[in-house]
Amino acid sequence: MEEAREKGVDLEFSPDVK
Repeated sequence: MEEAREKGVDLEFSPDVK
């Protein structure tokens, strides 16, 4: 989910970004 990661939504979806 690199796309969501750029938007900052990945933070809410996957804790992997954490």
